[in-house]
Amino acid sequence: MRPGDLRMVVRDDGCGIDPGVLASSEGDCGVPGMRKRADRIGARLRIRSQAGTGTEVELSVPEAVAFHTQAASSRRETVP
Repeated sequence: MRPGDLRMVVRDDGCGIDPGVLASSEGDCGVPGMRKRADRIGARLRIRSQAGTGTEVELSVPEAVAFHTQAASSRRETVP
């Protein structure tokens, strides 16, 4: 993570996520979908989970992606 990047951390004290679910790379929903979407935008996704102790999901999004505005985007577009 670099200064200026957006970092979001969500923790719970639940039952944790099954290791098989965490290891899965099949599909576009759930954990695999989160990983694919993070990769697509150049973000880093970390999921820490242990049975009986809960889960922590950390997402770090590069500043240029997280704070991209419509105004900045429209300035780069050419008008016919």
